[in-house]
Amino acid sequence: MFRTKKDVDKHATDVLNKICSENEKNLRGYTLARLYFQVKDYESSKKYLMGFLSVRDHHAASHKLLAQIYEETNNPENALQSYKRSLEIDPHQNDIVLKICELYCQLPVDHETARYWADRAEQLFPHNEIVFKLRECLVSAEGEPNHKELENLIATELAAQPKNIDLRIKLLRLYLDTERVKEAYEHATLIESQQLFPFSVDWYYLLGDIFEAYQEECGQDLDSQFYVHYLTALDHLILLTLAEPHSFVWENGKTTSSINDAAAVLLTFDQLLKIAVEKDIKEGSWLYFIHHMKGQLHYHMASLLLKRAKMDQGNRKEAFRFSAGLALVCYSFKPMNLLQEIWFTQMNENQKIYTSFFQQGALRTSFIGHLIVSMCKEDKSKWLQKIKQDVCLTQVKERIYSRVFSTVVQKEKLLSSYFILDSTFEQCSLEFPVKT
Repeated sequence: MFRTKKDVDKHATDVLNKICSENEKNLRGYTLARLYFQVKDYESSKKYLMGFLSVRDHHAASHKLLAQIYEETNNPENALQSYKRSLEIDPHQNDIVLKICELYCQLPVDHETARYWADRAEQLFPHNEIVFKLRECLVSAEGEPNHKELENLIATELAAQPKNIDLRIKLLRLYLDTERVKEAYEHATLIESQQLFPFSVDWYYLLGDIFEAYQEECGQDLDSQFYVHYLTALDHLILLTLAEPHSFVWENGKTTSSINDAAAVLLTFDQLLKIAVEKDIKEGSWLYFIHHMKGQLHYHMASLLLKRAKMDQGNRKEAFRFSAGLALVCYSFKPMNLLQEIWFTQMNENQKIYTSFFQQGALRTSFIGHLIVSMCKEDKSKWLQKIKQDVCLTQVKERIYSRVFSTVVQKEKLLSSYFILDSTFEQCSLEFPVKT
């Protein structure tokens, strides 16, 4: 009804001009205060509300509105007192109990008071994140947190909410902070095997931190399963950070990923793939995994280059040619039929993850195949020959590498890059997709 301060001013003048009694004018104050609050004129809202409270102090809704005004004007101490006064008048306002807990998270408070409000809110709102946050503040109230108490607090909440990603991240960060890297690694891989958080960028960044810390702690003493975990997590994170901005939301409030976020993760992926490829492992499952990840590397590099071109980052024509070369090499890494692999049929565990590699590889091949068809605007044989002669060359690789990684690449990284040091890009036989 009243959309602007000007509208409310006119209404207030019309109403008050018809009233002679000062007491009557004050009694209209609550209604006018609500209207001014709605149009964000907090000063006028408070003025009329104080007039109303001067004649009707025992009015719970008015004290609640005053608390909201104090909150909007960044005065949490007064907001807290007004909320308490409102609750004192009407004890059935459960939402105010939670609001008081929220304010105590921002203000200095003694343990007994905070614990009283946390316990009271817990009875009304079991496992509420605001109540948890207040209890978390209690554990850290004296400066350095009591890690054991904090861990017990998180574990208790996780028992009731095993799929709560914020709690899971807090627990794993606590493991890292207390240098329990092995415990963090084992816990993280167990949870990731359940695929509870497939669309969380925060989760996969955390996995990256854990795997990096575990790698530093163990040195060369790492089994093939570590590289499967680490490369798979990085692969997933690249997909998330390359997604359109509206597709995924970060739990920490950041809503989009920049192109350089994706490039930084892809750089780590490229460096780690080189280490993995050099492992002297002849198992069929390992060779299948490495084959898949090589395809993913070329796929991500082509995708990132095209996205940079879409955002007008650099020469579009060059980016298109480089992407075509990467796409054609990527197309050569077709997934092998798992049912024809003896090692797969004899697997007791991990069949699910290798099936997902096959499915991902099949989707990648299909997508890249369609992309290649859309890129070719001339005779197929001539186009393939042109890409082979002009793009798939040793002297061009460093230029491609620079275009893909742009601001995040350092020269010394070239010496430990799978893409740069491997000869697949130059020696691969290029083929044009055929409809089946």
